[in-house]
Amino acid sequence: MSAKDSFFCVGGEETVRGFALAGVPGAVARDLAGAEAALAAAAGAGCAVLIISSPVAGLARAAVDKLRFGRRPLVVEIEETAAGGSVWK
Repeated sequence: MSAKDSFFCVGGEETVRGFALAGVPGAVARDLAGAEAALAAAAGAGCAVLIISSPVAGLARAAVDKLRFGRRPLVVEIEETAAGGSVWK
């Protein structure tokens, strides 16, 4: 796994696209099933840092908390508007 692969982003389309510009792979999650699938993929890939947007983390809070209290990955929750855009205008 390369250094870039040690990060993974789960969130809305704009958030994932923005992190992809910095070389961070990710998955867009629009519902609970998508969020759980993306979290499982990130954990299965062995990522070291999971960047997840607040709305998506809210959808799958139990799965996020399970990851957060485990050994890996480090879970970083970031703010995002409900529409998927940045809160920093």
